[in-house]
Amino acid sequence: MRRRRVFQETLGRARVCPSLTACVLSLCVCACACGVLLGDKMRSAPDRIITPGILARIATEAIAGMAVAPPNGQRMGAVLGATAAVGAAYVSFGMRQRAIRKNGQTSTGLIEDTIANVE
Repeated sequence: MRRRRVFQETLGRARVCPSLTACVLSLCVCACACGVLLGDKMRSAPDRIITPGILARIATEAIAGMAVAPPNGQRMGAVLGATAAVGAAYVSFGMRQRAIRKNGQTSTGLIEDTIANVE
């Protein structure tokens, strides 16, 4: 319950993107998350470092950075979020490629999603 309250307070601080709290956005994010969960298991899934993938990561993490930054630091929050997204994409891509060579696509995707969702 406390985690939900902190999350809502964080989203409430987002002055640049007030629509972050909209129900429609929540549904879109949920649909995207489901797509990622399913897409990672497909052998035909593109690499996460292709241009559209990187651009999507930059956009979403810039918004996340703005959402958690204080009102007077949202621009820096966006820059830090976008930078972290690019760095994490390339580091995780290298790790995933090594894991796929050793364990295969499907099992690697399942393990990656399990690790990402453990709290």
